[in-house]
Amino acid sequence: MLGAVAVFAVLIAAHVAAQLAHLPRWRGWLPVAGGGAAALMLGAYACWRRRTTGAPPADLPLLRLGPHFLAGLLIGAGLQALTVLSIALVAPAHVTGPNPPGVMVPILADALETGVFEEIIARGMLFAWLEARWGSGRALALSALIFGGLHVVNPGFSPLAAVGLAAAGILLGAGFMAARSLWVPIALHAGWNFTEAGLFGASVSGHDELVGLFVTRFDGRALLTGGAFGPEASLGGVAVVVLAAGAMVALAWRRGQFRPPGRQRRDGTVKSSH
Repeated sequence: MLGAVAVFAVLIAAHVAAQLAHLPRWRGWLPVAGGGAAALMLGAYACWRRRTTGAPPADLPLLRLGPHFLAGLLIGAGLQALTVLSIALVAPAHVTGPNPPGVMVPILADALETGVFEEIIARGMLFAWLEARWGSGRALALSALIFGGLHVVNPGFSPLAAVGLAAAGILLGAGFMAARSLWVPIALHAGWNFTEAGLFGASVSGHDELVGLFVTRFDGRALLTGGAFGPEASLGGVAVVVLAAGAMVALAWRRGQFRPPGRQRRDGTVKSSH
């Protein structure tokens, strides 16, 4: 809890500082505050890990930052593109643009900030704590349910959105397990959000629609389009995430990354009790 509070405090402090500097929300300050907040949150998490384990965080391997981050971005962007395509096949789509590429910069910073914050909390802290006590399988299921539950208050939330978000939680958790690196779920999360809002200009988890490089609107039933919640609450979008989650779980299993309950080593990894 103290670690989560510390990371959240860094996030709030960065935004308060930007507001005090009177920087316009969608022009100057978000790229700076978003990218800066992401770096500061990673630093706070690394310090918390070192403080509590006596060792650098094993789940933020600097030598694997490049390949893990690139893999996560490509997976997140690819899955979101498949989601939009699945909707376009069954519902009329209205696409306008392109808009100036600069409109994507603040959205990219926001996606990175969101990915860092939510993945540090959901995977770096919550999943790791659950896994150390109840094993990987239960930790994956419980953290995914909690991750989905945190989005209940978002506008346009629906039972189908709940299924999709729980599946997304499994996908992100299994991505972390497969690589044992937070860079993968952070980049996957950021790539998904950025592609959805920054490229296609669609609503992300019920939040306000933004003007991305393109602006995409779908006509049709909410079951097919996702309605006010956005493409990730569509039938096709949920199917894409469920299939991807299953594939990522299989990958983590093949790599032998499902761990039984046990106690945590000082470097943050889990030592089996069997």
